[in-house]
Amino acid sequence: MYSCILIIGGGAKFENFGKWLQNRLSLQIPLAYRSDQIEVTTRPKDLDPSMTVWKGAALMTCLEGSNELWVSRGEWIKHGLKVLREKCPFIW
Repeated sequence: MYSCILIIGGGAKFENFGKWLQNRLSLQIPLAYRSDQIEVTTRPKDLDPSMTVWKGAALMTCLEGSNELWVSRGEWIKHGLKVLREKCPFIW
């Protein structure tokens, strides 16, 4: 899991962020889970990191299964923040 980490978004644009995160992770990972190499990529395929997020979001909207992830105004008014726990594709 730690051998290839992809960081996207405008926050990854500052200089040496990848090296900093790589060093920080190597100090935090227990020895039992530490691999030989931790790789942090902040610029996939020489794209602007802040644009990669928008590209991913645009692709996700085209997928058939993503329709169930949208939160309608009625759902938000009725359930509020709780609706996000039901619809989010990740655990938070």
